[in-house]
Amino acid sequence: MGEDAAIDALFVLQPDLSRLLRAIRRSEAQRFALYFARCNAPGYRSQLVAALKMRASKPIAEVSLAGLSLHSQTLDDVLLERLQHAPPEAVLFIYDLNALLPHDKPAQQQQVLLQLNWRRSVISRLQRTLVFWLPEHALKLLNSQAPDFADWYSGIYEFDVPSEAKCEAIRTSLQEFYNGKAHPADRLNVTEKKRWIEVLHNLIEDGPPPKEQVELRIDLGRVYQSTGYYKVSLEAYQEAHALSKKAGLKKLEGIASNYQGEIYFILGNLDIAQDHWKKSLSIMKQIGDRSGEGETLNNISHIFKVRGDYETALKYLEQSLGITQEIGDKLTMCTTLFNIGHIYLRNKQQEEAIKTWVAVYRLAKPMPLKKILVALDKLAERLGLPDGLDSWEKLSQDMEA
Repeated sequence: MGEDAAIDALFVLQPDLSRLLRAIRRSEAQRFALYFARCNAPGYRSQLVAALKMRASKPIAEVSLAGLSLHSQTLDDVLLERLQHAPPEAVLFIYDLNALLPHDKPAQQQQVLLQLNWRRSVISRLQRTLVFWLPEHALKLLNSQAPDFADWYSGIYEFDVPSEAKCEAIRTSLQEFYNGKAHPADRLNVTEKKRWIEVLHNLIEDGPPPKEQVELRIDLGRVYQSTGYYKVSLEAYQEAHALSKKAGLKKLEGIASNYQGEIYFILGNLDIAQDHWKKSLSIMKQIGDRSGEGETLNNISHIFKVRGDYETALKYLEQSLGITQEIGDKLTMCTTLFNIGHIYLRNKQQEEAIKTWVAVYRLAKPMPLKKILVALDKLAERLGLPDGLDSWEKLSQDMEA
């Protein structure tokens, strides 16, 4: 299908796209107008915007509010700054207002919504056509908690992601999220994590198929977990577990059980953590997922280590190590060896511990496994080795001599 034909098909599929296009074409320079466009999937929103740009008779300027702090500037200041570089007839598309309305920060939500209410007359003096692209939950918040601002709208345009396109829309929306070897929960900064929490919530609200629903909730749980929001993280994992069990998605059920175990372990509920990890281990064995089996055995070892039963902890770690060596899973292999080193140290076998950590260094350095190398650098400091990673390099060379 050619580009024009694809755009024609999109306009047929989404009748509100034609309505919004008419509103853009009729918009007048030096006159204020406010529109809302509801779309939960950023990837699908990009397709709609691209189609509008192709057919609009006037320029469209764009601004994202992601990462913005309204403590130091107002929304109208941000919009005015962006419009200084736009032609007078340009329509302004505004994205990511929802990033300023995080689910877990009601006080911040209230501050932003109050500002929209009391600055609405100032915003209107921009004398431009503004189109706010919003997910459903953000639009509901505007209507219920910023009614003075929301009442000024001239039209609402709603864009549901078609069922057959939801999986592709999710993949498109998450391309940036997964752009890296490490999981985003392990590599993004706090601001980026907050933005992606909102994106994941929006994609879940759009009602994708069961498998994608579960995967999105697990990703959401991992990002929340990495920011220390353990309660909401656990809720996401619990929802993922219930959905995967209902849909017969055994692997995802095992993964969700594993992550629930992690949260309970962090919270100090060892018995519950062990129960979840045993359920995960049983599923991984049942479906033949050797990588998942090795990772879960590693996790279970922590229970016995905390309880002081180092002999049992070591047995679980040795089982995990055997599996990871068998399948060549170097990341889990490093993690397991790292933990074995700690067991040796607890048993006052410092020489064996050092040898084991040197083995971890030799595995992690060439890949490189950044997370493992950072852990080794911190470990060197705790052990009194003055040169961080260089200390492990020197020890490695000494052992080869």
